[in-house]
Amino acid sequence: MIAHPQGPDCSDAESNTPCHLRAISTVNLWFNGGVIGADGDADFLDIDNELSYMLRVVHETGNCLCEERCGYFADAKSSSPWRVRHVSAASWYDGFAKEAINYCRQHHDELCSPVHAKAVKALRVIDCRTRCVVASPEDCQYVALSYVWGKVGAIAVEDNDPKRPEVPKYPEVVEHSIAVTLNLDYRYLWVDRYCIDQEDGPDKLDQIRQMDVIYNNAVATIIAAAGGDSSYGLPGVGTKTRKPQHSLDLGSHLLVSIQPHASNRVNSSKWASRAWTYQEGILSRRRLLFTDNEVSFECNSMYLAESMIQPLDRVSIKRHTEPPQMKHRLSRIFYHKSPGTGRYEGSQFIQEYASRELSFAEDTINAIQGILQTYAKSPYPVFHFMGIPIMSAAAIMQDPYAFDDVKWKSLTAEHSFAMGLCWSHSWRGKRRPEFPSWTWAGWTEYPTGATQIKPENVKIWVDDSVNQLTRFPSFDALPDFLLQQPSHGILYLTVEASAIKCTIASVELDVEAKRRCRYVHGQRHAIIQLEDGRLVCCPYSPGEEPCDSSDKSYTALLLSIPETSRKYNSSDQVTAIVVKEVGEHYERIGSFTFSYVVFAQRTTPQPDGKWGEDDLNYYHSGAEECLSNINYASRGST
Repeated sequence: MIAHPQGPDCSDAESNTPCHLRAISTVNLWFNGGVIGADGDADFLDIDNELSYMLRVVHETGNCLCEERCGYFADAKSSSPWRVRHVSAASWYDGFAKEAINYCRQHHDELCSPVHAKAVKALRVIDCRTRCVVASPEDCQYVALSYVWGKVGAIAVEDNDPKRPEVPKYPEVVEHSIAVTLNLDYRYLWVDRYCIDQEDGPDKLDQIRQMDVIYNNAVATIIAAAGGDSSYGLPGVGTKTRKPQHSLDLGSHLLVSIQPHASNRVNSSKWASRAWTYQEGILSRRRLLFTDNEVSFECNSMYLAESMIQPLDRVSIKRHTEPPQMKHRLSRIFYHKSPGTGRYEGSQFIQEYASRELSFAEDTINAIQGILQTYAKSPYPVFHFMGIPIMSAAAIMQDPYAFDDVKWKSLTAEHSFAMGLCWSHSWRGKRRPEFPSWTWAGWTEYPTGATQIKPENVKIWVDDSVNQLTRFPSFDALPDFLLQQPSHGILYLTVEASAIKCTIASVELDVEAKRRCRYVHGQRHAIIQLEDGRLVCCPYSPGEEPCDSSDKSYTALLLSIPETSRKYNSSDQVTAIVVKEVGEHYERIGSFTFSYVVFAQRTTPQPDGKWGEDDLNYYHSGAEECLSNINYASRGST
């Protein structure tokens, strides 16, 4: 029996609970019983107590050993190719990182090569030998740093002549990263704070637009996933120590505790809460993650921990065609990687990114610009205007649910942008006045996916800074158009599309009706009156809660009505954008779709204000029924 049942993170209650030491086979434990088999088995000692019964059940089903915080011990003197390494609390083992990086460079050509072989314009780096910021030499091999600056005051470092005697002083995380870079046998380090001219607006914007190339071209990225600011440094480097790894020397055996999986530390770190660091981790090909326990390595093909010795050829995926479950087991911390190399997953990236913290709202687009840029350079290009995706026909056809390729071949950039505008609010949020209301960047809550219905008869103009209306460009002219647009600020759109009138109200049901439509009761709905007098209630996705009375009429723009020549089907997500008049323009306040709708057989609820079961008809998809009976408002521009 071991006195410390769950390693360094156990609670007092667990410390006083009886526990048992038992051996577990790595073949059964790792990779669900031999999807990847070890060359011979090795025993890990699991410490169980009464409080960890459910965890024990999980372990016995063969789930990965490192998912639990510190409940295993292993023999560091074992001869098995799958064994534990006793790491030092005082210093990290750089040989582990060198081996991982070199193996990746030699064997992971398909998954870990730069996505787009392109040099970074006007790149500046820190020369770790002279400690000065210099223009990068030709074919520069550099390491990048991803970290949280925090509230530490900036330390100005100008371009320096290497012969000058003054030695720049950097914050601890940069000092430690310089040491790590040299330990890895590289000379140059890229740090945004010092390698981007913070005072030169055009240069800064130009470098931000190259973030995808900067991080993707780096040999490796050091991720400082410990501490809350740049003064914390990298645990295991310099004088910054790490949490000790518990051990018990039994002579011929050395039992050491297996460190918590890095994902536990990284996902709960300050680094993982910041918006800017999101794309830095995603865009990097090789990542060295420093936590208070150990260093971990993750490239696009494998995951390794400093405290684990594993045969590298058995823990790598070599091709894009590997089974998804294999990629999931080996990806570990960064499941979504290599944006721009496959079908469009920008909506997933935006949702994850939008939940992070940002110090300055005007950086909302800039801080994810690198990920968005990778899709513009893809063989199946997806462009973005103020964060709104503009998908080419080739990109849409990569989606397995996209049918009728003949229809998509005639897709224009204008109509694709109209589709992108049909995103939905995940929840009520606050307006960001730094951006227009028509983009998700203009709201604090993350968006959900847009429609994939090709619209017809929608025209869009962009109002530039001198009040000139410019028709939305073609795909050929789009790249130049986007380069001329600001990264933040208010841009007005003039839209010509079909429009309807609606009210926004909460739908209250009586007891019988609630049993049938539980998800409808008490929820906000857009209510529309059809030509035959019936009311239709569509689930409303609010960006902003209307403060007007429930009989206030709003305009809803229909940008995603499909061609009149084809029938609607149950998968059609026809989206309406609800706008309200604000001075001389309109602002978006929410949206709704014609799916999961309720038709009311009367124009008003019962005297008690509630709808009864006999008053309602429920439809899973009511697009065709609704749109064929709607009294459209006069067509015009808003």
